[in-house]
Amino acid sequence: MGLITAAKLLLKGKSMGAIKSVAPNVPKTSMEKALRTLKVEGHKFKASLSKLESDVFHKTQELKKKIDKIKINKPK
Repeated sequence: MGLITAAKLLLKGKSMGAIKSVAPNVPKTSMEKALRTLKVEGHKFKASLSKLESDVFHKTQELKKKIDKIKINKPK
């Protein structure tokens, strides 16, 4: 639904609707439980990898700044 359509509905006093309920996703078999665990571990791995990449980036930027500062202060 587009933004213009939503605005028209709001001006008429109608709402777009809301989510009433969502069925729970509870694994019943051992295979479903294993798949759920695998997905969760995959998300955790991606998150830790992203954090590591961010830390490496920030440390390299910090070192570049220190090196540039040393080069500026170095007498010729």
